[in-house]
Amino acid sequence: MKGRFIILVCFLILIPISVCARTYKVVLFQFENLGLNNKEFNIANHLLRDELENSKRFDLIPNSKLKQFTSGKQVSDKSTAVKYSRLLNADKCIMGSFLKLGDKIVIRFKLIDVLSGEVEFNDEVESKSVSDLNVVFARIVRGLEVKKPFESTATVDTVTLDERTLSRKRESFFTYGMRWGFFYPREDSYGGEDRMLFFIPSIQFEVPKLITKFDFGFAMSLEVLEYSMDICFMFPFTRSDICPYLSLGMGVHFLFIKSDAPPGETRIEDITGSGFALNGGWGMLFFRTYNFRILFDVKGYYSFIDLADKANQYGVAFTLGFYFNNKSKQRRVGK
Repeated sequence: MKGRFIILVCFLILIPISVCARTYKVVLFQFENLGLNNKEFNIANHLLRDELENSKRFDLIPNSKLKQFTSGKQVSDKSTAVKYSRLLNADKCIMGSFLKLGDKIVIRFKLIDVLSGEVEFNDEVESKSVSDLNVVFARIVRGLEVKKPFESTATVDTVTLDERTLSRKRESFFTYGMRWGFFYPREDSYGGEDRMLFFIPSIQFEVPKLITKFDFGFAMSLEVLEYSMDICFMFPFTRSDICPYLSLGMGVHFLFIKSDAPPGETRIEDITGSGFALNGGWGMLFFRTYNFRILFDVKGYYSFIDLADKANQYGVAFTLGFYFNNKSKQRRVGK
């Protein structure tokens, strides 16, 4: 019975994996040109075809095979497109148009299922200029792959010029903010404190595959104060708005422990110390492609501060943070 259960679980796991891994043979019909000059039209067609050829979900049928049936003529209606696609044994076909409005280019497109002849997905996208088309087409192809609208397919690499200047201002690579939470010393570290408040003003600098963070922390209780300066390297797992990450870092910590003398006795000296510290942990970064971010962070600290009662100090911190940027001075990198 246990063996059958394991086989069933494996089967249920493999089904979605096989579905996600499937590729579709697709025909790209030349988009209808409504206002682009010849140079712009050729650039747009070339960029779109390149993105589809690089897709892991679509197997693009060569244009030379399509021309055997169309003789290079424009195909504008769905029924004709489906007929030619069936002759080419395709699973899907893509049609659309380019509309020039001043400097802006409106791109309308649809994905058609060849077997049923029905439109599976359609969308409309605006590009601020021809120079933005490489990013726009990367997003369009991603949207066709997952059948999601354009605004849902953004990553930090594919933010358009329009989005950087309108409501979703995703231009920044530099953010600053504050995290706050609690620090829990372990095994009688930090004078035996159980819990300390933790405030961390912080600056983040982002490059395509790494976020460098400078933390200036204050951990405090009634008897203990620690000031820390750390540099941390965050390794994000995704480039979208929900982004888990691992973090490693090091810094210098300064520790002050207040010593109160018992009644009737002479006050003993306060305990102070400083030393290097290592840290490591994980967390979640939310709204990464926007000009603000929310961060949940779990991090362990090990400080090489030798006090009289304990050679090193260590503990775990749980913090929640909010970061933002000066959108008028910053721009997104990693394009």
